[in-house]
Amino acid sequence: MADQGEQVKFQVHHIRFFEYQPQTINCIAYDEVTHRIALSRADATVEILNTKENWYQEMVFPGNKDASVETLLWCQGRLFAGGISGNVVELDLVKKLVKSPTTLNNISMMFLGRILSIAWYNQDGVNIVITGGINNIRQWSVKSGQPISRMTLGRKFQKDTIVWCLAMTNDYHFIEMSAWSLAAVTSVHAADVMNKDETKVYTGGVDSTLFQFTLHAADPISERKRWVHQRLHSRHTHDIRALAYANDSVVSGGVDTLMWVTKVKGKQTVSEVAPLPPPGVCHVAKTKNLVQLQYQNYIEVWRLGAAKAPSAETRGMLPLIEKRIRLVRLDARDGHEILCSTMSSNGVIAFSDVRGVRVFDLLISETPTSVTLKKVKCTFAHPAHHLMFTSDGSHLVAVLITGSIQVVKVSTGEIHAFNRASESLIHRLTISPDDQHLAVATINHEVHIYSMKNYQHICSCPVQSSQVSALTFSPHSCVLVLAYCNHSIYEFDVVKKNYTQWSRENSESFGKNWLKPLCYIQNIAFSPGDPQKIIFHTSNALCVLDKTKPLLNVTLETKKTDKTLAVRCSYKYKYLLFADTTSDGMLVIVERPPSEIEDNLLPSFKQKKFGIS
Repeated sequence: MADQGEQVKFQVHHIRFFEYQPQTINCIAYDEVTHRIALSRADATVEILNTKENWYQEMVFPGNKDASVETLLWCQGRLFAGGISGNVVELDLVKKLVKSPTTLNNISMMFLGRILSIAWYNQDGVNIVITGGINNIRQWSVKSGQPISRMTLGRKFQKDTIVWCLAMTNDYHFIEMSAWSLAAVTSVHAADVMNKDETKVYTGGVDSTLFQFTLHAADPISERKRWVHQRLHSRHTHDIRALAYANDSVVSGGVDTLMWVTKVKGKQTVSEVAPLPPPGVCHVAKTKNLVQLQYQNYIEVWRLGAAKAPSAETRGMLPLIEKRIRLVRLDARDGHEILCSTMSSNGVIAFSDVRGVRVFDLLISETPTSVTLKKVKCTFAHPAHHLMFTSDGSHLVAVLITGSIQVVKVSTGEIHAFNRASESLIHRLTISPDDQHLAVATINHEVHIYSMKNYQHICSCPVQSSQVSALTFSPHSCVLVLAYCNHSIYEFDVVKKNYTQWSRENSESFGKNWLKPLCYIQNIAFSPGDPQKIIFHTSNALCVLDKTKPLLNVTLETKKTDKTLAVRCSYKYKYLLFADTTSDGMLVIVERPPSEIEDNLLPSFKQKKFGIS
């Protein structure tokens, strides 16, 4: 990889055969209390993102092939989900668990006919529900379950008017978006949202265009008002299914699996939120050149290809002398979803589904290539949210769904529990290369370090205002490197229990969001032969930090022009899911290009435009 000025060279294993496929976004909900976005996808996966932390993906609730999440609702910091099964479930954001569902048997009996949209309001202490269907809008009494009034809608071109979405204003006016209303603007718009003062309505639909309707006075001498529309953007390639209003921005998502954030107050900007998988879906066995890839209900292990040793002048692609080989595929039991997985540096595999943790020893014979899986007994009592092996594969650390941190000795099954310093939800963990320390990051910005010998808490890093997005121990010293969602990087010396000298002198020099906004540092790696270089990446940038060079107020603009900066970035990969080094110094990169995701989508809606064939 290289950028302007001095080059940074690596031999790269470029992996594009990870067929990660995000699903259609069905709904989006914003919580003004916690500033979180919740989104659901067609496979019933629910993702939680923090809009104050560069849209950091705090947690993911795995989906189920037999489930659906068609609606999400925030209530005082709590999140509820519902689907076509008629069940309402609460998603526990403290323990990252799904609580027992509540079945709504009697509510659905109230509605007659096909209901495609719904809204409600309270007038003089009476709760009233409004429903939209085919050619009609009705009002219902919640108390009696009986209809109060009905509005019949006209048909256009002998086609039904389908009411996809309803919204109610504080002055008891309702806004409906249907297949043929507002037809001069767009053919079919299936999602809408209002701003806080109810003077603007935003809509999107199958034409992949986001529109804004603004309430204006019809003339200066009258109180009559009318809605005036304008197009905001057409960044989506497919049907827009969901909209939300958050932080003076409109958030849109749909069939193309992307979220676009459109700032509508002040200078208008449109930014993309990459459809990333949860962390930990890719792992490298550093000493055996193996890579593990996690899918929804199975994992694959591949042996990487090999090329001739390059000369000092070699550039570009190297010819392969050995092709990559898929060694094994491991399926979750009964088609259950995999919660997490890991692989040791010498090829021991572990993963957890909803039934528990499973461990396998991967035995590879070279001539000819054959694979034997030896099942290893695992005695964890519960499934796990996070798993990680020690460097030699002798011990496996797990963060169980109960919140407990436990370690098992693989050969004997002996288990020890860590004495936790905090009960907050853990979202990142790492083990030092010498197997002496364990570090965990929690969603309340804490970082705690534990001893792997006596399982006691040693110390904690200073709490920063931003969330930790990645953390890794250096292989060259007893130093923990932390990346935060505001794109700053810190080094913490575990022995001295304080930041390193480099960190005290330089960590405050990272300008806020000096990388692309609405993204964050996902992984940190190190060059085995150079302790002064730190490798890290976001979804679209692969960067190398040289600690021997001065770090002077790195910003988004200076990074592009100043050739003396300590940070070098390459933007040739998108979406960059993973990067790490092997023991021989090669860089393994996993990329999922947007074009390959789009190739697996259904054809988009096409509109005939004048003068275009």
